[in-house]
Amino acid sequence: MFSIAPSLARSSRIHALSLLAVAGLSLGLLTDHARAQFGEGDGGNLLVVEKKASIQIPTPSHNMGTVLQTDRPEFEFTFKNTGNGTLEVFRVQPTCGCTVADLEKKIYAPGESGAIKIKYDPTGKRGAQHKQVHVFSNDPDYPDIALTIEAVVEPVVFIDPPVITFNQIAKGEGKTMTVKITGRPKDFAATLATVSRSDLFSVKILDTKAIKQNDKDMRETSVEVTLLPNAPIGRVTDSVSIRTNDPLEPMVTCAINGFINGDLKTEPSVLSFGVVKPGEKFETEIKVVSRGGKPFKIVKAEVKQPSTALLSVSFTPVDPSNPTVYTLKASGVATTQDGQTTPTPFQGQLVITTDVDREETMEIPFFAQLRMINR
Repeated sequence: MFSIAPSLARSSRIHALSLLAVAGLSLGLLTDHARAQFGEGDGGNLLVVEKKASIQIPTPSHNMGTVLQTDRPEFEFTFKNTGNGTLEVFRVQPTCGCTVADLEKKIYAPGESGAIKIKYDPTGKRGAQHKQVHVFSNDPDYPDIALTIEAVVEPVVFIDPPVITFNQIAKGEGKTMTVKITGRPKDFAATLATVSRSDLFSVKILDTKAIKQNDKDMRETSVEVTLLPNAPIGRVTDSVSIRTNDPLEPMVTCAINGFINGDLKTEPSVLSFGVVKPGEKFETEIKVVSRGGKPFKIVKAEVKQPSTALLSVSFTPVDPSNPTVYTLKASGVATTQDGQTTPTPFQGQLVITTDVDREETMEIPFFAQLRMINR
């Protein structure tokens, strides 16, 4: 009987050898990069392919152009996991509270795309802005990527100057300054202006006219703010509230600062005794001067007594026949609290009473540093 078994067996051996030859050829063609990916273990056995995440952000910067302070622009940065391992975005962190970054999820499979949504609030900002959002992930090559955001922020309504300053005004002088309110609508106008301290300031709306600003057609209203002559001596502050017909910015405010000089001044303005020791006497002096050279009278001088010193004060006119300058001498002895061992400052005020209108009382601050004695 004829048998074909030997032929089949021989054919199977030939097929197996062919497969081994092809496999060997394939292994021989592996690149160094592929071998590094696969690796080789003991005995030449191939290991599992290394998994690695890779985050790719095609456009890592965004310029919003000109943004109004009332705008709330939103946009997004897209990214893709181009690696062969799972990408995990740990967090997205803006460098400014004006920027909010939102991520829908944290885990992305190989080849999967995602987006970082950005919301920007330009309130209070003005001019060129440069912000960043940091993206932290498990990409071993780029674990921290900085996304950049740029914009030029403009107010809806311009105020010039933003702060009205009445600096070093003489008592009883008064002064008027003008603030410009500029808007974009074709019919823009400031319609009402008020101040909180009507006993210190008055305010009035003037004319509105068309102007060019930054090559743009705009309209400008002038508002007049007056510091009244009866304002008290010292620092004065307030704000002017201005109503406009622009629905985007119906109300704007402008701060007011000022300082009213009296007829009298002190030289120096603060009494400093320097460093003093407990139980030892210390003293210094200060002059009170009439700015305009007008004679005046100091009625009395007192001390708001601190707990760490015993102070006394005396005063005499430099020229009794023409009392335009007085010398005040302050002296004292420093004391300590029971158990006190560390240096400590002490401070207080000299209170001077005069016959000058609206300057009947002057307060002069003083200070010293009490040095403890080592025992």
